[in-house]
Amino acid sequence: MGYIELTKNDLQVEKELIEIYSRMVSRLPEGRLTMKIRGGGTYYYRTGGGSAKQEYISVKDRDLIEALRDRRYAEKMLKVLRENIRVQERMLRSYRSYSPEHITSTLGKAYQSLGTLPGKPADARRRSSGADSGAAGASFRSDELLHRTSFGLMVRSKSEALIAELLRKHRIDFSYEKPLRLVDDDGFSVVRYPDFTVRSRGSGVMYWEHLGLLTDADYREAAYRKLGLYYDNGIIPGSNLIITCDSADGGLDMSAISKIAASLV
Repeated sequence: MGYIELTKNDLQVEKELIEIYSRMVSRLPEGRLTMKIRGGGTYYYRTGGGSAKQEYISVKDRDLIEALRDRRYAEKMLKVLRENIRVQERMLRSYRSYSPEHITSTLGKAYQSLGTLPGKPADARRRSSGADSGAAGASFRSDELLHRTSFGLMVRSKSEALIAELLRKHRIDFSYEKPLRLVDDDGFSVVRYPDFTVRSRGSGVMYWEHLGLLTDADYREAAYRKLGLYYDNGIIPGSNLIITCDSADGGLDMSAISKIAASLV
């Protein structure tokens, strides 16, 4: 999946989120929340909402306080989403593919008649593949391995630690971020690091990706690229790829994760 397709996918997600957050704003009370601390006490007020004055909100009225918080969050989210869409749509209008096939299509017949495409320059090839290479998963961005499982494995997130614990509990043979060599759209060898490479007794080698920060645009775009590369290399959900996600608020459905782990036994 190329950059243009990924951007279009991201635009679709953002437009769907705009509908969701717009409906949220329409259902929530108007006004802005302010807070003052006096004498060790916390006091909340609402401005706007049909009144020219600040309106005191008792701390007992937690529902109203949280509703005003949710409205402000949704308004901020809508602002970012709309700006992202504006920037991305402008970029799509001016972006030009730099794939060898596209560049060749813009050349004259004399050039096209020569057939063979030059591909990437050697230095670009080294940068594109070498940046991802590594002898072992443990050396890949090792400074970001912050969470230790009960059996000593270091992982990047609490969710990954919980998944690792379940795989261990079910005595499933697995590796964490084991290097996987793939082929990209231009035919060059690249290395990616699946979260878990699982050796299932019934299904053989399976890859498990857990997506934990889909609310972050950069993370989401990188995840789309990685999954697109998997698909192009025959690593497909429902066959040999498992994809799980954190919820929007960062939660993890341990019941669902446990069922998946148990199915690999």
